[in-house]
Amino acid sequence: MNAPTPLKRNILKIRTYHQNKLMMSIFLAMLLPTLIFGGALYYLIDKISSPYNQGQAVQPELLVNPVISAILILCVIFIPLCLIYAIILTNRFVGPIERVSKKMDEMIQSGQISHIQVRPKDALFPLVDKINTLLNQKK
Repeated sequence: MNAPTPLKRNILKIRTYHQNKLMMSIFLAMLLPTLIFGGALYYLIDKISSPYNQGQAVQPELLVNPVISAILILCVIFIPLCLIYAIILTNRFVGPIERVSKKMDEMIQSGQISHIQVRPKDALFPLVDKINTLLNQKK
């Protein structure tokens, strides 16, 4: 039996259609609250600044307010972090599915039963562990 090859993870890469679909669902689920929060923040800034500007653009000194500046910076940082988190999360689900599918195709073509390897932190590790136990019993 061949020695198992080490599994390398490319954390920030979207590799498959299923990962893209899952990633977009997670990202949009995170983006909606961010946009609602940003809209509420814009409304708040507009209402706070309306006595000062009387129909003009927001006064620059209002944006220098430390609380409002911190909230705006957090909004700008939050969206890329949501995207990165969504990619990492989808890697935990889609990577093992693709790996198990590929390994099973190899077993079907070769007619030999072999061990399916996934990382212990992957979401499907308990399932694949049970599949490996079943395959070992069938050898």
